[in-house]
Amino acid sequence: MPVGCECGLLLTIALCVSFLRVCIALCAGWTMATRVSPLLLWDDSGSTGRKGSLWQVGSLGLLHASEGHELAADEKFVDMLPMPIIAAHNFVPNPIQNK
Repeated sequence: MPVGCECGLLLTIALCVSFLRVCIALCAGWTMATRVSPLLLWDDSGSTGRKGSLWQVGSLGLLHASEGHELAADEKFVDMLPMPIIAAHNFVPNPIQNK
């Protein structure tokens, strides 16, 4: 299986996520580090309980939930490469290596 990265979203209010049977990852070769700075959407400052915040990340505007009011220094976010990805009978799993 190719090396992959997370690039998705799963939110639920269910206590049990037994419906989740498969997790799909993108090939890391199809992604690049995002150039878009994370945008703070919400935090719970002023309330009681554990600190948390919601961020919009990457050019796709994906939602990222974080414990605390700041992002961890080692957080890395990705975007898709700005090139078409074509899956066919001659499928190329990592376009960067085949240039």
